[in-house]
Amino acid sequence: MVVITMELSNHLQLVRKVQGHSKLSHVELEERIRDHEAVIMDYLRSRKIRGHTKETVTRSKATLERFFTSTGKLFWDVGVYDVREYIEALEDIGLARITRYGYVKEIELFYRYVLDHPWVPPSEVDIKMGQELISLEIKYGVRLTQPVDRWILPPLP
Repeated sequence: MVVITMELSNHLQLVRKVQGHSKLSHVELEERIRDHEAVIMDYLRSRKIRGHTKETVTRSKATLERFFTSTGKLFWDVGVYDVREYIEALEDIGLARITRYGYVKEIELFYRYVLDHPWVPPSEVDIKMGQELISLEIKYGVRLTQPVDRWILPPLP
């Protein structure tokens, strides 16, 4: 079993704890975690480039960190039911509807970005070596989907 957590820091860091035996695809877990982090950082960079304030970008980062820590999954493994469980957990701890709505909208925006940019951003080394963008679907054999649908968004007050 693989448990993944995110720490709050200047850089998104995933820490893994492997218990027992788990089947991994052809891509090593460390590389999967790096790719997960790289896509999130690319999304956050896009928010900054579009003129969002530092505070907004920081809140976006914290929201995504909480979400992925809660699910224990890399973003391409998250499904609709993971988002539903997260929303239910937020409701169970008493978060206001408007707060839950904001969290879910952030998750939805992240996935809209990923669906529009379905690749692993190249590292500086990749760029220097002339590497091309790598499709997440090809690299991981996953079909990317939007796990937030209009039926699970909390209604606004």
